[in-house]
Amino acid sequence: MPLRQTYCNVLNDPQLVAVTSDTFTGPQDLVQGTHSAGAQPCVIPVNYLKPGTVLRTEAFGSFSTTGTPTLVFGVYFGTTALAVNVALTTASGAATLPWRLRTTTHVRSTVSNTAVVTMTQGELWYGTTLTAVTQIPIPGVAMATVNVDNSSAQPWAVKATYSASNASNIVVLHGWLVEEVTQI
Repeated sequence: MPLRQTYCNVLNDPQLVAVTSDTFTGPQDLVQGTHSAGAQPCVIPVNYLKPGTVLRTEAFGSFSTTGTPTLVFGVYFGTTALAVNVALTTASGAATLPWRLRTTTHVRSTVSNTAVVTMTQGELWYGTTLTAVTQIPIPGVAMATVNVDNSSAQPWAVKATYSASNASNIVVLHGWLVEEVTQI
């Protein structure tokens, strides 16, 4: 038996179809996509984030490029980046290379609902070929807290940013999951 009982809730609706984003420089919400077949957003209600809340985010998909643009993935609360990787230079002419993002966000304190203190850490795996991947940390800088405003409902999202907008620079989101892990 654990020292403290916890429970885990999935916060987002299941994603039933792949969501495609192209022709963007971002940050582009991969859940909504740039085409009409977006998934349901995961909206965090007003005052939902409390000290001790832990949210895990996992997402995976593929990306394609023309040339060698840079690509950044991250987890966002509304428009606030909680954690992103350092821009990675993609393989030239990449075609449906895999990517996977996994992060954990801890709510440290809530002095007020407009200044919720969070810290997010994780990793990104991205394909350099169809059979080889590289793993890098998220964030790609020194760990730091990020304040978010929970005085209004905000979407929890996975976003990507390309350095160049092109119809061949594509990110496909095949699946994502947002879980809350909380002590009872």
